[in-house]
Amino acid sequence: MRRCVPNIPIWHVTRCRAILAELFARSTRAELVQGHRWAPHDRAFWDNRSVMHLAAGTPDHLRRKLYRTTVEGDMPF
Repeated sequence: MRRCVPNIPIWHVTRCRAILAELFARSTRAELVQGHRWAPHDRAFWDNRSVMHLAAGTPDHLRRKLYRTTVEGDMPF
């Protein structure tokens, strides 16, 4: 995830990296992480505006099928 975030242009790269490191450290604390043990036909939904997600632990011989849906509006449920 960290390698996907660009530098913030108005800040020096060192300051940017330090701030992003702090944000990632806070957001990945154990009490904030939700794991899931997948079973056939499971579904998962999340709001990309407020959740970081990572597909981890999928064996190479298995395929993941993803569908993206966009809901009009900006009010959370």
